[in-house]
Amino acid sequence: MRFRGRPDRYVAAWKQPDRVTGADRSVVIVLSTRGCRWFHETGGCVFCSYPLEGAGTRVPPELLIRQFERAYSRHRPDSPHGVKLFTSGSFLDPEEVPDEAVREILGRLAENELVTEVSFESRPEFITDERLELITEVLDGKSFEVGIGLETSDDELRASMNKGFSFREFAKAVKKVREYGGIPKAYVMLKLPFLSEAEAIRDAYMSCVDAHLAGCTRISICPTTVHRETVLEKAWRVGLYRPPWLWTCVEVARKVKGTLGDRVDLLVDTSGAGTPRGPSNCPRCSRRVARALREFTRTQDIGRLEGLKCSCLAVWRTHIVC
Repeated sequence: MRFRGRPDRYVAAWKQPDRVTGADRSVVIVLSTRGCRWFHETGGCVFCSYPLEGAGTRVPPELLIRQFERAYSRHRPDSPHGVKLFTSGSFLDPEEVPDEAVREILGRLAENELVTEVSFESRPEFITDERLELITEVLDGKSFEVGIGLETSDDELRASMNKGFSFREFAKAVKKVREYGGIPKAYVMLKLPFLSEAEAIRDAYMSCVDAHLAGCTRISICPTTVHRETVLEKAWRVGLYRPPWLWTCVEVARKVKGTLGDRVDLLVDTSGAGTPRGPSNCPRCSRRVARALREFTRTQDIGRLEGLKCSCLAVWRTHIVC
C-alpha cells in the first residue's frame, strides 16, 4: 500500500457547476492530510481508496494552510461561489485538520464576501459539539454544509461494507448539524457490491427517503466506481461485480424526486460515467444520458430525464426484472 500524496501539495482542485446557497458554482479543493482515521485503524470501507491520495502521515497546520492558499488562489472565481474542502477523510477529525488550520482556512473564507457557502465531509463520530462550535464561531453566520457518507440506510448492508457506524449514529449526526444551523447532506451509494440492478434501485431509493426523514435536505446519489487497490476491484476483475447502468441512475433519480419533490436537492454524481470502472450504458448513449443527469442535477427538473431512448434500454430492463 502506497500513499500518493505529499504534505506540501494539495491533491486536486477545480471549479464546477453546483447547487449551493447563493451561487451556481463551487471551487473544490482536496487537501493532502493523514487521511481517513477509519482507514488507518481498520483498513477502511471495502470500496474506497481515497485515503491513498493523501500523505498518509500527520500534516502540520502550516502546510495545510499553504495547500489551501495555493489551490484557492489558482481557482477562485470573481463571482459568488461555494468552496468545498475535502480531505479524502473527515475534515472535522482533529487528527486530519487541527484547530489551527480550521481557524485560518475558514477564517479567510468567512472574510470573503464572494464565498456564499463552505462545504466539508465527515464521518459521524467527528461531528461533535466542540468541532461544530469552532466552525460556527469562525464562519460567523456564513452557510455551511456537512456531507456524510451514509451509502445505505440498511445497517446490515452498510456493515458488510465495513463502514463502521449505524443509521442511528448517522441520524444523530444529522440532527447535530441542523442544531448548529448547518446543512446536512447524505451521500447514497448506488449499487453496493453484490446487489443486483433491481436490488440496487430499491436500496438507493429507500436510503434517499430515509436520509430525508432523518433531516437531510441535500442528497447526493453516488453510482459506484471501482477504485484501485480495493476489495471491490478484486471482485470486479473476476466478473463478480459490474458498476450500475446509467439507466439505473435515471430510474432512481425519477423515483426519489417523484416522492420527495422540492423537499430535497437531489444530485447525481456522474464521475467515471461511460468508463469500464464507472456507471455506463452502451457506447452510443452513455455520454448523452450522463449529460442529461448533469442537467437534472443543475436544474432539479425531472423533465430533463424524460424521452431518453436507446436500444440498450431493453437490455437494461431484463436486468431489473425480478
